[in-house]
Amino acid sequence: MGILVILFFLGCAIASAFSSWGVAGVVLSVVAAAAFLWATLAGTMQFRHRARLRARLRESGVRTTGVITERWIIEGSYGAFSVLRYSIRTQKGETHTFAAYDQTSIVWKWGDGDIINVLYDPDHPQLAIVDDN
Repeated sequence: MGILVILFFLGCAIASAFSSWGVAGVVLSVVAAAAFLWATLAGTMQFRHRARLRARLRESGVRTTGVITERWIIEGSYGAFSVLRYSIRTQKGETHTFAAYDQTSIVWKWGDGDIINVLYDPDHPQLAIVDDN
């Protein structure tokens, strides 16, 4: 439903710009609408991607342990943003380092050097998530 409302307003903006400012107004309106649409949907798409990745790795990923190497917590007026950097060793003996964004619950709970549970894809070891369950 939200996308239909956005498309409705986009159509109105284009029609209004075309009638008032000609082609330049249409181009400006389309660019502004595309930027707004991207900003609106980027967070939602990233959330969906992480949810699908988490479900796939819980079903077919390899469970291992990782070591927290760094943590950053940035507190603001509307909450906290955090980054967790951790390393894992794969079944092939390779070491990979990851940055997990917005893992606030884990960052508050654990410290540098602590061991965490991680799920990763053995075919694509660059795909990993912190398994906080």
